[in-house]
Amino acid sequence: MDLRQLSCFVAVAEAGNFRRGAARARVPQPTATQLIQRLEREVGHPLFDRATRPVALTAAGGRLLPEARRVLASAREALRVARGECGGSPLPVRVGTAEEMGPRLTDLLLRVRDSHPGLRVELHAEKADDRLRMVRDGELDAAFVRVREEYPGLHLERVWSDELVVALSTANPLTADPALGLARLRDLPLRLPRDVDPLLRRAVVGACEAAGFSPVPGRPFTTGQDGLAELGLDAGAWTVAHPAAARRAEGALVTHRSLTPALVVPVSLATRGEAGDARALTLLAACRDVTPV
Repeated sequence: MDLRQLSCFVAVAEAGNFRRGAARARVPQPTATQLIQRLEREVGHPLFDRATRPVALTAAGGRLLPEARRVLASAREALRVARGECGGSPLPVRVGTAEEMGPRLTDLLLRVRDSHPGLRVELHAEKADDRLRMVRDGELDAAFVRVREEYPGLHLERVWSDELVVALSTANPLTADPALGLARLRDLPLRLPRDVDPLLRRAVVGACEAAGFSPVPGRPFTTGQDGLAELGLDAGAWTVAHPAAARRAEGALVTHRSLTPALVVPVSLATRGEAGDARALTLLAACRDVTPV
């Protein structure tokens, strides 16, 4: 059994498909198939039920998957530590984040720098699901995520809350009001980024339903920031945004308004708990010290 076999096995298990799994493992599909077949001979049992679509793990595969993830994470961490020691500089804590986290994250990192000067933070912008998977697999030490407050195998602790605002074209007559009730938006299409976090989408839709309506789905944006610019040309639609992103887009075409009642979502820091890197736990402790929930 070697790391390449385990890497291909985990990639196919997570992708549910040999072709996509091979691409994720960065090997040709025939190579991935051969490596997994070799691993299956060593285990003595099939690891995948190849008759299903997507391919499913067998009982043996289900038992192997968490152990394979742990082995790969340990191998990555061993290599990282060795490289850090050879470089003679302290290893950074690798933190997953997103562009829309806003000035709250910047303020936190400035305070962490002042209170823990030996702690280097390296930010990685990834999609929410990828951030959590990378923490679980040891590719990141921690990650900030919105809405989620639990994830299998990880410790998620709420560190602050974000209040989202509604963004509109300046040509929309609703901009005459300084604050909007969600019900005022019931007849307008809700436009969100194509890759928006499903739980964030659910939170927005849930807030609309609590206001007495189901939002009209609008054409998705390519990205959140591009969408805010595009919204300026679409007076008959709306979206939600972090206030910092909305302020950046504010101008002749786009404006934003507060919602009444406020649409508030939690922001949590995900770590591997006591099994994780000590620097990630230091970052979590710093979050507790400097940010009110």
